[in-house]
Amino acid sequence: MYNSTNKPSTNVENSKLIILAIVILFLGSLLIYRIFNLQIVNGAKALEDFTLKIQKERSIPSTRGNIYDKNGELLAYSELSYSVAIEDNGTYETTKEKQHSLNDTIYRLVHLIEKNGDQVINDFGIIYEDGAYKFTNEGTRLLRFKADVFGRLKITELETEEELATADDIMDYMCGEERYRIDEGNYSDEDRLKILNVRYAISSNSFKRYVKTTVASNVSDRTVAAVMENSGDLQGVSIEEESIRVYPDAKYFSSLIGWIGKASADEIESFNEELGEEKYELNDIVGKSGIEQYMELDLQGTKGSQIIDVDSVGKILNVESIVEPIPGNDIYLSIDKNLQIACYDILEQKLAGILLEKITNTKTYTSTGRAKDIMIPIYDVYYSCFDNQIIDIDQFTDADASELERSIYERFEVKLASVIVKLRNELSNPQAKAYKDLSLELKNYMSYIVSSSCLMGENDVLEPDASDPMYTAWHTDESISLKTYLEYAISMNWINVSKIAADTPYLDSQEIYNALIDYIAAELSDDSKFGEMLYRFMLQEDSITGRETALLLYDQGVLDATDDEEYARLSSGSMSAYEFFVTKIRKLEITPGMLALEPCSGGMVVTDPVTGSVLACVSYPGFDN
Repeated sequence: MYNSTNKPSTNVENSKLIILAIVILFLGSLLIYRIFNLQIVNGAKALEDFTLKIQKERSIPSTRGNIYDKNGELLAYSELSYSVAIEDNGTYETTKEKQHSLNDTIYRLVHLIEKNGDQVINDFGIIYEDGAYKFTNEGTRLLRFKADVFGRLKITELETEEELATADDIMDYMCGEERYRIDEGNYSDEDRLKILNVRYAISSNSFKRYVKTTVASNVSDRTVAAVMENSGDLQGVSIEEESIRVYPDAKYFSSLIGWIGKASADEIESFNEELGEEKYELNDIVGKSGIEQYMELDLQGTKGSQIIDVDSVGKILNVESIVEPIPGNDIYLSIDKNLQIACYDILEQKLAGILLEKITNTKTYTSTGRAKDIMIPIYDVYYSCFDNQIIDIDQFTDADASELERSIYERFEVKLASVIVKLRNELSNPQAKAYKDLSLELKNYMSYIVSSSCLMGENDVLEPDASDPMYTAWHTDESISLKTYLEYAISMNWINVSKIAADTPYLDSQEIYNALIDYIAAELSDDSKFGEMLYRFMLQEDSITGRETALLLYDQGVLDATDDEEYARLSSGSMSAYEFFVTKIRKLEITPGMLALEPCSGGMVVTDPVTGSVLACVSYPGFDN
């Protein structure tokens, strides 16, 4: 049966559904319009508004003030140069990817810089020398370095294992998975350290990812061009303008003016405390000695700043504003430049004259027992050319080494091999002689083994008991052999044998001692300081002559053979090596400062008799600051 009462109800429901559909359609259209407006019409602006939310302030270094003498002559000034910098601004999916990418970029960058004749920074606190890692500091500074490496606020917070860590231990820790994963690449020992130097410098700025880290300073135009050409493959690498310090006539003023360098944590804290504000920060360059240090706060100037916009990974997107830096104040000294130079020359001439009075044509010292009567044998002059690096023995193995350089190096290799055999025999001999009964040459070698890094190294030798009778017998009485002393030192745990016999830990005492002999022989073979000692005895044996020593000075460019009368006479044999060196010292072509034989140093101060102001303050020998 038809029910007429249901029809109005159905109409009402249909009307509600229509209204609801219209509302939904309207809201949907509104949403679509809004999405279109946000993503298409204003999408770029919305993205920009999202990414430009982080604002940072970056400091701009000021130009250091000049230093003048009383007459306005420049003694120190700053000059524009270029540096290579790197910024950790990449995006990475994982920490492992970041470590690998950064290490690879730094590795390629370092080789690119060195290929063009420039050097990367090297202030980590460890160097690679003679095939081994070594600390550059000792004492409290070394402990401070270790505390920084292991993240300790104070030295006293270092654990025993951390305090005793060797250079190798720190390299393994820093290059391992826990830190920078440098060992995951196929890098040499030297490359590991170069990469670590840069990684450690970057980590010092890790709380400011937008701050760039200097990789190499004062680089050549070739390096600048090479880096810019490869910038697309070197993430975060850029060329930056900077100023370098220039010291005209450096040797005359070096001890007075001093030098500058990267600020240490202690220096930053000290300067900021003196100023009462956080003006100094990491990577700042400050005066390290002399006038540069004493007048630091005046010379430094005031930094400028940039307000920059960075994204979430620290990449700079825009520079909002710049406050230009204010250069440091210029400093005028009471020093008279010309008088300073004249005083230096007079002092050098006086020292050369005293030195010439002392040099005799002998091999060994002769003395009546009074200090003033001690004479200098000419053979010490010959050896000083090697010992004081006037002659660079590393050049003997260069591809372009002269015939004489190659000949001397061949003789050196023969001498080294024979000395190693002698030492092995002496250390293995059950009837080894007491130290006091050895020849002077063997005494020198034995003393070097005990006192040098060859055996002692960094924490390789533990602290011996100076009151022990065997310690006294070796160091004071000289009544026992080195063999006896080393065997006793092993038994008393004065020597840390873990490094010497690391591959085979289960050895008896004799096997440990034999391993120690092998270790000593291997270390001496690669030890440049020990090599320098051998040259002394080669000269004493006339395996290297004084004439050859003199000719090496010409081969290595220390002296110029062009129109040189002494060179012609030396080559023809009409002048002896003794006469040659005496003549060159008299002419100051070879100076007391170069030879470093006593007397080789002195000082002079000249003041104005009326005002008392210092007109000259000379220290000899000078150096290139």
